[in-house]
Amino acid sequence: MNARIVPYGKSWLYFFLVATVGGGILSGVAGFIIGYVLGAAGVMSPKIAIVTGAFGFLINIPISFIVFRWSVSTNIVAPLLGELSHIEALVTDHPATELISAEQRSL
Repeated sequence: MNARIVPYGKSWLYFFLVATVGGGILSGVAGFIIGYVLGAAGVMSPKIAIVTGAFGFLINIPISFIVFRWSVSTNIVAPLLGELSHIEALVTDHPATELISAEQRSL
């Protein structure tokens, strides 16, 4: 397997697991509360299923977004920025950088 693919797969796996499990638990708890309130109010079961399903979907949208940002920033962006800072340090420490800077100042 290509080593450059591993962070993307790891990021996707974290996203999938955390968003699925976390979203499922949060949606289940919220659906239970809403279903209980609607059932106590005398709403019919098919309507409760529709309302709780729609609410579960809507509550999972921000959860998915937050987990996606966390997963990508942790597993993809942070390592890339680390590589970039390493490359930048190599370039700025190179002797030719002083020559290029001097030429740019004279222009």
